[in-house]
Amino acid sequence: ADSRFSWSRKQLGIAADMHDFGRVMIVCRMQHDLPHDDVAYECFGYDRTLAVLPAVGNVSSVVVTTDAAAARQLLALPEYAFATLVERQFRSRLGRMQLLGKRFPYPLVAAYARRFVAQRSALVGDAAVGMHPVTAHGYNLGLQSIASLVHALCEARAAHRDIGAAEVLAGYERA
Repeated sequence: ADSRFSWSRKQLGIAADMHDFGRVMIVCRMQHDLPHDDVAYECFGYDRTLAVLPAVGNVSSVVVTTDAAAARQLLALPEYAFATLVERQFRSRLGRMQLLGKRFPYPLVAAYARRFVAQRSALVGDAAVGMHPVTAHGYNLGLQSIASLVHALCEARAAHRDIGAAEVLAGYERA
């Protein structure tokens, strides 16, 4: 479960089909003057989408989604300029905003492993199927992959079978 760019998947020799959406999410934490009241927001614009997700206190996680070229420009901005841009796009709903820590780029790339198991190994989460994160389908599918693997392993253990056996893992892959 080590991401859609899975090093483990590569080491296991499992190929994956990838689709680059040409968009990048910039993820960071920001402090603001006004309380968020535990409300999450998403602002859609032509150039970029802004999500403001409440954290503890007057702090929110901020996700700016834009095309790859614009993301490079936003990441190159000084901290105060980036904070001002976010504050303006959010129409100062939370008052003055300032960046806490670093900004992290996350390229939007979908991945679908051509198989989900190898010798004594199984892929789950984004290493198996990484979807566009906006709809949360990938998150739900990741949880389901873990539940399916745990079910297969628990059944094998209850039957005193080797949980890493090919036939046990094949049952997970079918599920």
